[in-house]
Amino acid sequence: MPKSWIASENVDPVTIKLNRYYEGVWNPLRTEKVGEDKDNILYSAEAEGLSLFAITGEKKVEVEAPSAAIWIWGAVAVLLVVGIVMGVRYYRKRQ
Repeated sequence: MPKSWIASENVDPVTIKLNRYYEGVWNPLRTEKVGEDKDNILYSAEAEGLSLFAITGEKKVEVEAPSAAIWIWGAVAVLLVVGIVMGVRYYRKRQ
C-alpha cells in the first residue's frame, strides 16, 4: 500500500484490511502488516478462494488537547467550590 496514498487520504495504517466479497457480503480478512520500505507498507491476508476484493481503512481521528484556558478555569472552579464548602462549614461551627 503506498504510503503517499495512506497520507493523502488520512488513513490510519493500523486499520487497513483486505475484504472479500462472498455470498453477497463483504467479509474482512485477517490482515497483518508484514513490512515496509520508504514508499510502501506491505500487508498480508489469506483468502479461501477467488472473489472480488476491496482494501479498506479508517480515517485517523484527530483529538485536540484541551486548551490551557480550560485547565485554568477548571482549577478556578474547583478552588471556588472548595472555598465555598469550607466557608459554609466555618460559618456553621461559629453558630
